[in-house]
Amino acid sequence: MVLLLVYVDDIIITGTDSGRISKVQQVLHATFNMKDLGHLTYFLRLEVHHHPNGLFLNQHKYTQDLISLAGLEDTSSVATPMEVNVKYRKDERILLDDHTIYRQLVESLIYLTTTRLDISYVVYQVSQFMSSPRHLHLMAVRRIIRYLRSSPTRGLFFPTSSALRLVAYSDAYWVGCLDTRRSTTGWCIFLGDALISWKCRKQDRFPLTSATQLHADNMSVIQIVANPVFHERTKHIEVDCHSICDTLERRVISLPCISLDLQVADIFTKALSHPRHNFLVGKLLLLNGLGGIVVGPWADINKSVRLTVRAVPSVPGGLGGSVHHQRGLVVSEREELQALRRGVSSPRRPTTDLSALFLEEYLY
Repeated sequence: MVLLLVYVDDIIITGTDSGRISKVQQVLHATFNMKDLGHLTYFLRLEVHHHPNGLFLNQHKYTQDLISLAGLEDTSSVATPMEVNVKYRKDERILLDDHTIYRQLVESLIYLTTTRLDISYVVYQVSQFMSSPRHLHLMAVRRIIRYLRSSPTRGLFFPTSSALRLVAYSDAYWVGCLDTRRSTTGWCIFLGDALISWKCRKQDRFPLTSATQLHADNMSVIQIVANPVFHERTKHIEVDCHSICDTLERRVISLPCISLDLQVADIFTKALSHPRHNFLVGKLLLLNGLGGIVVGPWADINKSVRLTVRAVPSVPGGLGGSVHHQRGLVVSEREELQALRRGVSSPRRPTTDLSALFLEEYLY
């Protein structure tokens, strides 16, 4: 199989058969005036770094340009993109005289979430005020950019050894929006160890203050809506229930229960404390550069891991724990969770640690 991604005059060719890729290149060269730029390293401001264990995607240069655009090159950084328990309203405080810079910054942040999903929730929050931003909203945007200063090289790692198994996390923050009282839904999907899709959005619903006419030619539907007693008597709902049960019985899907501590989608629905935020960043395989990538099996934590890496800033451990880069010491997940509940760093965790492992047993 060969895949082509075309954007204006830029083309990415990838696939599982190098011979077919070469044939496609020959056909394209014979038909169009094209230039082969070699292995993919840069595309639409996405930086692609190749590693024996996988691909690392980040937007380092784009992040630096965004920091310069905001004029925050010399300001101090912050540990989280948003303060805990802070909520913003649409008409709060003084309106900005010029909306231009706010819109430029927010639009840039939206594109940055391509690889920086750790800011997805707060970017979703500030993007709701594009039409009439306030000074308080601009302060929130500046805090996001100060947070980016602390980890400008952070990006997503896609390991080559991932199993072809889908795992999804879903979470919701009930009626969290102060302006509309709508709930916020967040979800993410892993293919093996690799995060391939995620979303943060406000749930849709019809406004309760006005009636909307919905013309239906099915009297049963109208009766069900008007009288909840009829709900148990409709065969359509039963069909959906039986369909889900059948899918579960055939093991097409599984519905495991996980603890709140391991709910990865939590990062897409609310602002978190520093320990909790860093904990989930590690679970998503968001790394601060290639220095912390493990050489060896991704899910084996029963053995000590020997690494040859350069020192990198502190990065939360992967789902299997943190790997000590000097002694090959693996800190267990239980120790991580105990330290998280205490609000402190793990006692066995070094100043420089590596986001490395991803425990499959927590996903099923």
